[in-house]
Amino acid sequence: MEQRNESVPTPESGAENRVSVSQNTASGSEASSTAENAKETSKENKEVKSMFFSSSHTIEHVTTADFQSRVLQSTKPVLVDFYADWCPPCRMLAPVLQEVAREIDHVEIVKVNVDEEPRLASQYRVSAIPTLILFKDGKPVERITGFLPKQELKQLLAQYE
Repeated sequence: MEQRNESVPTPESGAENRVSVSQNTASGSEASSTAENAKETSKENKEVKSMFFSSSHTIEHVTTADFQSRVLQSTKPVLVDFYADWCPPCRMLAPVLQEVAREIDHVEIVKVNVDEEPRLASQYRVSAIPTLILFKDGKPVERITGFLPKQELKQLLAQYE
């Protein structure tokens, strides 16, 4: 790439200012190679993004209105995270749950905000948060209160494959 100085008039004053102008002197084959590399990088970036932002691995919120259909009538086990936005341990657990959701397919993971859904929290006797309840065939089979490290959570869920 070659750099040179030119005088360029500015629209405001009509006066000329010195500016540096870069000029690409790459040959046609170098420019073509650069374009191919940019396309390949873009393709790789899309693949990485799809791994992390796939809609099938998004943890969705469940409400009283859809709890029956999404959790109790599910054909596969469902891990329900009872949480609140203001709860520090809940915020610590959130990325762990997101990672686990990306890594396993045999268990659905959903969230219930106890401030927005107090009846659900009361119905399942959630008195401390975070509380994780694993449902299988519509029935609670596991219950964990507090933070759980990723490996321990994966070991627990592996029992329900």
